[in-house]
Amino acid sequence: MGCFGSSDGASGSRREPAATRPRGNANYLPNPKIEKIIENQFVGEGIKCTPAYECKVSADDLKKWRKEFWATRTQGSKHIWDVLRSAIDASADDAEAIIRASGLNAHAGIMTLVFDEHKFPYRVPIACINEPTRYLPTSVNYEDDVDKPEETVFENLKIRLAGENDYVFDMSNYSLVSDVKVKFLDDTDRSDTDLSHCIMLFGGKVLEDNMPLYRVLNLDSEMVFIC
Repeated sequence: MGCFGSSDGASGSRREPAATRPRGNANYLPNPKIEKIIENQFVGEGIKCTPAYECKVSADDLKKWRKEFWATRTQGSKHIWDVLRSAIDASADDAEAIIRASGLNAHAGIMTLVFDEHKFPYRVPIACINEPTRYLPTSVNYEDDVDKPEETVFENLKIRLAGENDYVFDMSNYSLVSDVKVKFLDDTDRSDTDLSHCIMLFGGKVLEDNMPLYRVLNLDSEMVFIC
């Protein structure tokens, strides 16, 4: 069972071959500090179908935010909040069965807004129902970093390139990720490349341009950037 409705023809989420819309006029609880909604893209199936989103916080912070959300549900029935949480952990078909068996009504067939038998509304955030398509890099100010170590040089750092030899270089631990990007682009005759199109990953995380290398590595690290 997929998201209900007609396709826009735009690119869909990781699980959907094309962007599709939920049935009816679904109602979503916005969380702009957590979610950056991707226009015309949807994720999830059936009653769990929601707009796709990019997450503005780290995976750990999202987990903490979800835990806090469930812990602070003081209005309505605790039993029903527990039912909704269980439905989120289930498949789309099972989630719909759980909600129906509990006498709840999902507005527009989507569990972002559910009513109990007394018409009391229970709103569930998109970020609690589905995973983000990706985690956006967060902005941190390192200028007043109290844990700044002594300056040293990292040797034989690598940028791994698909179909090419690794780019090996030395760099001060005070250098920023943006400095690494500039050096790499200049040294490999890619200076015409838009710096914003060069994304560097380490340990599966996107690195911020203003992040100093000492925040990424330690002296014993073997670093591989993917650009």
